[in-house]
This record gives sequence, C-alpha cells and structure tokens, in this order.
Amino acid sequence: MSAISTKPCCVTCGKEITVLKCESCCRTSCGTQLVVQCDATNKQSEAKVNQQIQQHALIQQVDDWECNAINRIRETAEEARRLILKHTTERISLITMKLTKLTEQLQQYQRANNFIAKTVSQCQDELTQLSKQLVEPSSVTVRQLFTPLVTKIHVDIPGKDTTD
Repeated sequence: MSAISTKPCCVTCGKEITVLKCESCCRTSCGTQLVVQCDATNKQSEAKVNQQIQQHALIQQVDDWECNAINRIRETAEEARRLILKHTTERISLITMKLTKLTEQLQQYQRANNFIAKTVSQCQDELTQLSKQLVEPSSVTVRQLFTPLVTKIHVDIPGKDTTD
C-alpha cells in the first residue's frame, strides 16, 4: 500500500516540498524553484527600473531642449527691445536738442528785438517738423527672419513613423 502524502507539492515541478512561499506572487514552491522564480522577478524589476531611468533621461533631455529654446527666444526678444528703446531714446534726445537750440535762437531774436518775417517763418517750419517727428512713429520696423532661432527637436522611435 502506498502512503498518501500530506505534504504540499511544488506548483512548478510537482515535488513534495517543505512549504516555501514567495512573498511577491504568494505561490508555494520548492527551494530550487523559489530561487529561480525570485531571480526572474528581480530581473524583471531591474529591467523596469532601467526603462524608467532611461525614459526619465529622455524626458530630461526634452525638458533641457525646451528651456534652452525658450531662453534663446527671450534673449533675442530682449535684444530687440533694447535696440528699439536705444533708438527711441536717441531720437527723442536729438529732437529735444533741436527744440532747445530753436528756443535759444528765438530768445536771442527776442532780446535783440530782431524778428524778421523770414526768420519767424523758418522757425515755425522747423517747429512744425520737430512736432511731426515727435508724433509720427520712427521708420524702425520689426520683422521676422526666416532663419531658425530654435532647432526643431525630433524623437526617433524605431519601427514608428514619427513625422508628425
């Protein structure tokens, strides 16, 4: 007569075993199978961690590109603003100097009581021109050049068409 075994059996190899239970998957196995199973689980976990690290590095690369591109755009915009403000300041300073000179000239004529119709007319014309220069916008324009300020980023995924 054969005895009926009351010991549990390994789910993988069918041997009677002392109960060893994997904490990851809660399966009972013999010692040999448990070690093999744990190694496989550890390798899978390591592969997942490595994949996440690689994806994080790729995302970081995209984030760095974005920050650099935004900084180049900001620097270019700031340079354009600086040039416009410099030109505007120089223009206003020049008009102010001309107005000051015209005012001094008129004061000299007034002190000398030497107003000639031709002189008054010339001063009025000059004052009209200076007023127009203050009111009218300068000839400065802002235009976009068709040279790339920011290089385009592209993600290559083998086996996928990513030409979106």
